[in-house]
Order: sequence, then C-alpha cells, then structure tokens
Amino acid sequence: MTFDKYEGAFDIFDNCTMDIAVLDDYDDYENTYIITVKDSVSGDLQPYSGELAKKEYGFDIECQYAFYCHKNDDIQTGAYLTEGGKAYEIVYAARWDMGCAAFLKEVDLSGRREQDSQGDTENY
Repeated sequence: MTFDKYEGAFDIFDNCTMDIAVLDDYDDYENTYIITVKDSVSGDLQPYSGELAKKEYGFDIECQYAFYCHKNDDIQTGAYLTEGGKAYEIVYAARWDMGCAAFLKEVDLSGRREQDSQGDTENY
C-alpha cells in the first residue's frame, strides 16, 4: 500500500466532507442568524461523548462526535460544521502541525438562513 496520494495524517480515514460555517448578523425581523459558509473540509467523523472527553482529557463538555481533519484555521470553538442537513457546533478545537481535532455537539439550525461566500442567501 502506498500513501503517496494522501496529503495529511488523517486522509486515509476521511469518511465525510463538512462545510465550516459561522453565525453572522442577527435578523430581528426573521428572528434568525445568517449562517456563512467559510470553507469545506474532508475528515473523519466518529462517535464520541462528553464522558469520554472528561475521562481522556479532563474536559467538561457536552459532545456527541469527534472530527479529525487537515489543519484548518477555520476549525475553532464556536464555529459550526454542517453536512447533509445536519449541523454540529464545535465545542472544543485543537490544532497541531499534522491536523485538527474538534469535539462536536449536534444542534438544530433549522429555520435559519445560510449565506454562501458570494452573499447569496437561502433557507437552511
């Protein structure tokens, strides 16, 4: 097996591609935030728990998943990862030379609006 086609430490495990998004301006009239997609990233999404995060790292966080990917400056606490109609808040993010790890909490962003990098808006 050759690893020439892989760019990073986590590539071989990639099982999904997620959009990295942030909440922007709040619209009082529609009672929603505008969700702006900043980038997309391929990575490895795995089940995880706050209990395991506490046991392994001493973190007291609520999470259901861990996501491992290439190093990306947009992967940060408070941002969101979205994929296939599901959304996850990044409750903890760590970046190393070889990549990133993010602990995720599934959230409901339904009814909010999504804005792409060109400024076009659609219901999410």
